[in-house]
Amino acid sequence: MKLKGTTLGLLPLLFYNIHAGYWLIQRHPESLLWACHVASVLIGLGMFFAAPRLLAAGMLWVTFGNLFWLLYLATGGEFLPTSLLTHVGSLIVGLIGLRRFGFPANTYPRALLGLIVLVFVSRFTPPGENVNLAHRIGDGWEAVFPSHRIYLLSLFVATGVCFFFMELVYRRILKRSEI
Repeated sequence: MKLKGTTLGLLPLLFYNIHAGYWLIQRHPESLLWACHVASVLIGLGMFFAAPRLLAAGMLWVTFGNLFWLLYLATGGEFLPTSLLTHVGSLIVGLIGLRRFGFPANTYPRALLGLIVLVFVSRFTPPGENVNLAHRIGDGWEAVFPSHRIYLLSLFVATGVCFFFMELVYRRILKRSEI
């Protein structure tokens, strides 16, 4: 099998493994499944195997996830130095990959479907950790949503809309950079 990708894709995989090592040492393996961390794996594999749709899906996940990560940090969440690798390092490497491979049209529904699967898998993690909001309504939103199912459905719809617009923005930026 001849690889047409780039070995630069090994960096996000390394970033994920370094951050995963931290969580394993802390005895929180469930934290390996947070979407913004798994996005590093998608970005790395997408670049390494020249799979633009996988790379683009990872970029949607990490871009969206970074918004929540920044909100988490702004509201007093714990900053971990290794999280810079997955949140910022993989984003930068992914941008380089998008310039090389492009951003395939209609990636957003596949990225959303992958995220829904990840949330389902996250249901098998300890409920107290609420990885990917799979177990309960996010703190502070309990009065807005009557049930966790309605909450998840609302999140998936909102995420799908955000992915759609993020894809448009990425494709427009990449198109301009080709000129």
